[in-house]
Amino acid sequence: KSEALRMQHRYLDLRSSQMQYNLRLRSQMVMRMREYLCNLHGFVDVETPTLFKKTPGGAKEFVVPSREPGKFYCLPQSPQQFKQLLMIVDISEIFMNTKILFLCDALSHPCGAVRVISITDGVKYLKKKDLENFTELAKAQFNQDLMFIMVQPDGTWKSAIAKILTDLEKSQLCHATNLQKGDVLILAAGDRTKANRALGKLRLECADILESRGVALRDPDVFNFLWIVDFPLFLPKENSSEGFESAHHPFTAPHPDDAHLIYKEPGTVRSQHYDLVLNGNEIGGGSIRIHNMELQHYVLETILKEDSGLLSHLLEALDSGAPPHGGIALGLDRLIALTVGASSIRDVIAFPKSFRGRDLMSNAPDYVSYEELSPYHIQVNWPAAIHKDTTKS
Repeated sequence: KSEALRMQHRYLDLRSSQMQYNLRLRSQMVMRMREYLCNLHGFVDVETPTLFKKTPGGAKEFVVPSREPGKFYCLPQSPQQFKQLLMIVDISEIFMNTKILFLCDALSHPCGAVRVISITDGVKYLKKKDLENFTELAKAQFNQDLMFIMVQPDGTWKSAIAKILTDLEKSQLCHATNLQKGDVLILAAGDRTKANRALGKLRLECADILESRGVALRDPDVFNFLWIVDFPLFLPKENSSEGFESAHHPFTAPHPDDAHLIYKEPGTVRSQHYDLVLNGNEIGGGSIRIHNMELQHYVLETILKEDSGLLSHLLEALDSGAPPHGGIALGLDRLIALTVGASSIRDVIAFPKSFRGRDLMSNAPDYVSYEELSPYHIQVNWPAAIHKDTTKS
């Protein structure tokens, strides 16, 4: 049975033993989290508003009409604002329910870098066709060129750059990457972000190939946690040669060691943003927040070119005095899915939406009539077929 069919008849699918187990385990895990935070450590569970206003930063906007002409609510896309406001009034613990010379040209650019991944015993397990596929994938998805170094079992190098490197450079490269006989090294040079993304994708592709050929790499019964830190505070704006955008959100505090650079070299500043990863999947993320009003105003207006008036409530609250504070949001759906070994987070959600945000059981979202829209002062460009139906109703 297809996933779409299961979602359409969810009230029947929920009867299965696996879904019963998943939902019961989810309930127990959530209860344990609340008991640990509230009962053992004195956290306060505060319900924050469902409807808010449009603000910069955060995720995709979901607009909700009001009965005042031209005025709309938005679902909170920056919920950390509420946490900050609560911390300012001294509720401080809140939780709410994701050098290599021959490549110096790449390094000459401000965001240039050389990145590598090493595949242990890659000479034994990877075929020529695999490397060709890697090259095509990196070029097609990331516009990234690759270079390969294969160290044969006898220690000889098979690579387009083998004759260019001196023995000293080869030794330095082996030391930096722990390159051994039989290993394959994949190099990507150029824009740091692009190279990282390309090699991140290839790393997973390599793992799938090696496991399909009998190499045990990832034990599904072992939980490997990892903290990712030292993210950049700002990234260059996409499709623009000038300006910055927040790498996480505009309320993230700069790293204490880089705070002095924010006024002269904002592109070099690290953030106090952190992600929690489990078995290669992000299950949580958060940051220490800016608690100084002047710094927050400077970030919004000068660096991000945002209208700080939209956040006047937050700036005024910060100006009244706020302690250093931060938070983290866990991706509960992903965490439960990894715990039970589900292939999709929809298998741990009672009534999930489809990839396109539709509820296949109730057929939501759905159209409403012209008369029903009238109190909200909204005009809709109806699809032709629907327009006929609504004008008749």
